[in-house]
Amino acid sequence: MKKDNIRKITILHSNDIHGQFTGTTDDDGRTRGSLAQLSGYISKAKADNPDTIYCNAGDMFQGSLIDSDFLGLSTMQILNLMDIDVMSLGNHELDYGISHMLFVSRYADFPIVNANFLVSSNQRHLFRPHAVVKLGDLDVLFIGLITQDILDMARAEGIVGTFVSVEDAEKEIRRAKERAVEVKGFDPDLTVLLTHIGYEADLELAKSLPADLGVDIIVGGHSHTYLEEPAVVNDIIIVQAGMENTHLGRLDIDYNQEERKIGNWTWEMIPVDDEHCPTDNFVRAMVNTYVLDIDEKYGA
Repeated sequence: MKKDNIRKITILHSNDIHGQFTGTTDDDGRTRGSLAQLSGYISKAKADNPDTIYCNAGDMFQGSLIDSDFLGLSTMQILNLMDIDVMSLGNHELDYGISHMLFVSRYADFPIVNANFLVSSNQRHLFRPHAVVKLGDLDVLFIGLITQDILDMARAEGIVGTFVSVEDAEKEIRRAKERAVEVKGFDPDLTVLLTHIGYEADLELAKSLPADLGVDIIVGGHSHTYLEEPAVVNDIIIVQAGMENTHLGRLDIDYNQEERKIGNWTWEMIPVDDEHCPTDNFVRAMVNTYVLDIDEKYGA
C-alpha cells in the first residue's frame, strides 16, 4: 500500500510454538492456538496488504508427539503449507542433532537463517546467515542469531561452535550485511534481526549496536516474553510474542521510501483464536493427518 512516498508494511511474527499445532478447545467448543488459525490470519493479512511478511523466531520443534515422533519432518511439512517468509534457528531445532537439522532444513520451502552457528576450523556458517524478503521494489534483510544454550551440544559434537558476545554479534551482523550487498548487489531498505537469544539479551544487543549498522527491528524469541508494548533501544524496535501460539505479534510501520526510514508504527498482540483468525483448512487437514497417525500408533 502506498501514499505518496509512504509504504505501509506489516511484519507478523511468532516464536516458541514448541509443537503446539492442534491448539486447545475451551468448554464452549472454541479452538485457540492452532496452526490452522495462525495460517489463516497470515493469509488474510497478506491478502489485505501485499506488503506483509510473516517471520518465526525459532523453537517450532519439541512439545508434542506430532513433532518428536517424526523428528521435525512433520513440522516442516506443515510449515510448508503456511505462507512463512523466513524462520530463525532456535535451540530446540537442534534437539534431534545438528546433522539431522541440516537435513530437515533442506526440506523447508522457506529460508532458515542463523549467522552465529559456525564450523570451528574455518568459521563457515552451518546455515544460511541471512535472507532477503522482497516486497516489490523493497528489500528486507533478515539475519538470524541463536542463544548460548547450543554451546553444550556444539562442544559435544566437537566440530562446531558459536559466538555469544555482543561484540562478536555486531561483527557478524556487519559481515552478513556486507555479504548481502556483495552477493545481491543491494543496500537493504529494512534490516531485521530474527533472534533466539531472549528478551534481555535483545535489549543488550540493541544497546550495543552502532547506528551505522542500520538495524531497524529485532524480532525475538527464547524467553517466552509477553510484552505490553515493544521496547525501543537505539531507535531499534524490539518485539516478541509469548509462546505456544497463543498470540501473533503484528507490527505495522509507515516506511518513508524517500528518507529510507521507519516513521509512525503500531504494534499489537493478536490472539490466535476463532474470533480473530479464520481457519486454513489445508493446514488443519494436514495436522489432523498427523493426529490420526499418532492416535493409531499410541492408542490415544
